[in-house]
Amino acid sequence: MNKEQDILFSLLAAAVRSQMPLLGDVSSEQWKEVFHLANVNAVVALTFEAISKLPKEKMPPQNVFMMWLAIAEQKKEHNRRCLEVLSEVICVFEANEVKYAVLKGLGVANDYPDFVLRDGGDIDLLIPTCDERADELLLKMGGKVTSRIDLRVGITYKGVYLQIHHTPTHYKKSNDYLKSIYDFQSVDIGGVDVVIPKPQFMILHLLLHIDRHLKVSGIGLRHITDLYFFFTKYEGQYDKILLQKEIKKLGIEPVSRFLMWVLSSKYGLEDVSLPFSPSENKYSTIVLENMVKGGNFGINADIITDIDRSQGLLKRVSSASWIHVRRTLMLSKIGVKIDFLRPLKDKFVFLKKKPLR
Repeated sequence: MNKEQDILFSLLAAAVRSQMPLLGDVSSEQWKEVFHLANVNAVVALTFEAISKLPKEKMPPQNVFMMWLAIAEQKKEHNRRCLEVLSEVICVFEANEVKYAVLKGLGVANDYPDFVLRDGGDIDLLIPTCDERADELLLKMGGKVTSRIDLRVGITYKGVYLQIHHTPTHYKKSNDYLKSIYDFQSVDIGGVDVVIPKPQFMILHLLLHIDRHLKVSGIGLRHITDLYFFFTKYEGQYDKILLQKEIKKLGIEPVSRFLMWVLSSKYGLEDVSLPFSPSENKYSTIVLENMVKGGNFGINADIITDIDRSQGLLKRVSSASWIHVRRTLMLSKIGVKIDFLRPLKDKFVFLKKKPLR
């Protein structure tokens, strides 16, 4: 990994523990690149917590520091705004007896020291009973439909994007299993009572979500940081043996073990806190480097540069499809199996269905 990526991980490892990061000399240009990586990986607010603990002589240049501060405050304010909107939606849903649960996002932000420290995007609401009134009520409140993806409806309300999920994932096998273990709890997030999944359902859904994004459209460090806070908060509150069986059954073991390696080697999470042992091979660092470079939805990242064996087979495939092919080849090196021709079969659906963030 290059120095800028190492610095970013040093900031994250310090931030999750509320400690001062230990950094060597960092040039102005390197600080600019570190900020860029923090931004594309959606960890600006959290890493700024570590930045703010640095001694004066180790601080980034003033222009970088002020930009980091400004974006971090924007992220925090966006989270507060999302919670306000969510509170309104919850009141309407409860008044009409519509069951819901907040997936990912604000639901996972509850595991952070302060929910505003998780760089937020949209609000993901699972409607476990597939109650179509959820969509109708949001429209009556003044929401506008901005996307329809399978059994997901994207609605913008008061400037906040809400995605209504009538199934928890994109895949039937995963949906059938998750529906069989639906289990929810009420928690306090910023003074608002919010329904979220219980730990066993939550961690499996998070791993499925990361697995899909890593394979299809890119994933950032925000989602791996979510795992860190989950494992530190819910240790002993979910069945590790059952989770091991679940990830094997649903075909996400290679990616899950790769994620455990990242948490162990880069975040410093002790193996005893992990649900299963990390897995590393000579390609793990290459995959991680390109994942960090691409960030969230990093579909246009240079996924690999040295594995181009199949280029001659698909000369007519679009550049987007070629990126998917290259990603497939790279991830195969850590044991991940992906439908090699998915972009053609889905008619580039992984681009068309990119959520609004």
